[in-house]
Amino acid sequence: YGGKASVNTAVDIYSFGVCALEMAVLEIQPNGEGTFVSKEAIEKAIVKVEDPRQKDFIMKCLTEDPVKRPTARELLFHHVLFEVHSLKLLAAHNFVNKQRILPDNIDELVLSEQDKVLASIHHADGRPSCQLRMSDVPALELEKFLEDVKNGIYPLTAFAM
Repeated sequence: YGGKASVNTAVDIYSFGVCALEMAVLEIQPNGEGTFVSKEAIEKAIVKVEDPRQKDFIMKCLTEDPVKRPTARELLFHHVLFEVHSLKLLAAHNFVNKQRILPDNIDELVLSEQDKVLASIHHADGRPSCQLRMSDVPALELEKFLEDVKNGIYPLTAFAM
């Protein structure tokens, strides 16, 4: 954090950003034998984050100037935390409702049916249709999301379609 000025909730946002970064890349290499993570190590880890929205969220949390760093309330409405694409949600509900029991190994399902279309939206106004295929979502993310949908965390009634 740098030990500048007085410590307030901005330090928690920074810490949350480091945790989010570590979850995104699965590991941040500390410098030397200690647990201190340098600015260079954080920058190297940020480069590894593939999802641009996730990278944006993490970089906002890690804004160096605490005054410019977003508040927890502002971060709650960042699209990484707040937005679930309607097509993804429809596909998950469709899958959960038809499967009844989720397979033990989503990896095998994704590999065997990667071209399977889970959901599609066709526009009456002539715009191109959108499709969500099994291979469009990483297996770990898919497994967690399907489990969350099955447990009622993302009900269809909570989102405007």
